[in-house]
Amino acid sequence: MTARKPLRWYDLSHGYQVPGCDACEDFISQPGMAEAIATVGIETGGVNVRRMVEQYHANRHQEAL
Repeated sequence: MTARKPLRWYDLSHGYQVPGCDACEDFISQPGMAEAIATVGIETGGVNVRRMVEQYHANRHQEAL
């Protein structure tokens, strides 16, 4: 196994960004995820969504040799 590559982000219009990994984009776009993130943010005082997706990417994806 090789080291994981950092997750790339792509800019969309109006300052929005999307992850450059299809599996990670599916993860963050699944139904109910926005509500779950908002709920946790309210309960904890904030959520860094970009960091959350980057951690998901690092923990779930490995590159084969």
